[in-house]
Amino acid sequence: MSFGPTSGHGTAGAGENIGKNINVQVLAKTNITQAELDSVVKQLKATTTVISIGAFEAGTTDTLGIITEGPAVADDGSNAFGITGATWTTVAGF
Repeated sequence: MSFGPTSGHGTAGAGENIGKNINVQVLAKTNITQAELDSVVKQLKATTTVISIGAFEAGTTDTLGIITEGPAVADDGSNAFGITGATWTTVAGF
């Protein structure tokens, strides 16, 4: 679905025209701990609103989807959020 001008001026096209940015991103690291997740969430909350966190089991989960609202947090392929071995990757943004 696309939203665009309705006044007859111009044409509708793909684009973001509603509200804040929604970002789907993934935290990956072998055996993410509760303390590591808590640290990531605290850092995310400094600039975004955390909307949803995927299923998580401390010390077992390796890949965790997190949805935020607001500015996207930049991808980081090396020690994301100051956590050794962690990566942070964008899946989608709206």
